[in-house]
Order: sequence, then C-alpha cells, then structure tokens
Amino acid sequence: MISFSGYNSVIYDANCIIYYCFKTELLSRKGTLIVIDSPPFTDIIQNVTQFLTNRKIRIRTILIVFNEITTELLSLVIKQRINDGHLRKDLGLARGEKFPEDIEYNLNKKLKQKVKKMRYESWFELDEKYIPDHLLLTKIRTFFYERKNDSEQKGIPSNNDMILILYSKDTVLPLISNDNHICKFKEDLEKDKFTHKIIPLMECAPENPN
Repeated sequence: MISFSGYNSVIYDANCIIYYCFKTELLSRKGTLIVIDSPPFTDIIQNVTQFLTNRKIRIRTILIVFNEITTELLSLVIKQRINDGHLRKDLGLARGEKFPEDIEYNLNKKLKQKVKKMRYESWFELDEKYIPDHLLLTKIRTFFYERKNDSEQKGIPSNNDMILILYSKDTVLPLISNDNHICKFKEDLEKDKFTHKIIPLMECAPENPN
C-alpha cells in the first residue's frame, strides 16, 4: 500500500470520481436485483476512499473536471456499461434488443445525483478558483503531442486532464488516476516538474481499507 502520510488531501481524476459513484441496482425481467457498477474499479476506489477518509485525508478535484463528469463523461460510461453482453443477459434482454430508454434515462439521472451529492460530503473539496499557468499549460500540451505516437492508446489526455496534472504540481498533492494516457508518462511528468506526483489507481488499492 502506498503511503499517504504527510498529505491532508489527495486529488482524484474524473475516472476515480465516476467509479466511486457508479453503483446502483436495476430490476431484471426475472424480478431479481442486478448491481450496475464498473468492475473492478468501483470496489477499488470505494475501498481507497474509505482508507483515506479513515485517516482524515480529504479528496479533492477542480471545478472544470467535476462539471465535465455530469455534462458529458458519466453518460458515456453508462452507454459503454449497458452495452456489456453479460449485463444485458443478467437483465433479461434479448441479443440485439435495444436497452430501454426510460431505464437508461433513470440510471443516468440517479448516478448524476450521486455525483452531485459527493460535492457536499465533509471529506470532499472542490476547488472552484484554480487557473493554471498559461505557459505551463502550453508546455504540457507540447509534452503530450510529442509523445502521441508512443501511447498504447489512441489520443492524448484531455485539456481538463492536463490542467489537473498541473494542479497536482501547484498544490503539491498526489493525483490518483486511472487514465492510461496520464499514468503511462507519470515518471516523465514528475521528472519534468509538470506535476507533483501521479499514482495509478491500481497501485494504491489497499488490501484492507479499515
């Protein structure tokens, strides 16, 4: 388990916040309750969050990232999840059958409410005023574009993710991320002083959250 001693807060990226909130239940056509989550990340991030909050370490992110979750990213994750063949089978949907729009709408609404509720948790901090240094933002964009062909995944981090990386530098707090575009270059980002510290989610999962 990675030590977080010396920190009073850690930063979550958008993925971590979505995974934390992404857990609810739907009634299958057989009348059984089916858990909707993002395995294994939902359980991991909930355990990590419990581990941190048990030690009075708060969770933090910036407003531009938080707003992106409810306006765009959460809906994308939901669409990916409801197209999973195993989940559709558990819900009793026939192969090729369209996922009921009313259920998708209610699922989206319920999970957005959970994200918004997180904003008011006593252990959660939302920085609404952070503005990155313009020159550093330009430099970090260049950093990623120069390494675009080295990425195993297509594309580069979003502009909001780059700002979050710089936020770690400016606050001297670790950024917990499950974004491959970020974690793949963590050593270079730290060495070039674009960030304080990046911790891949899978590396900080505690065996016992208590």
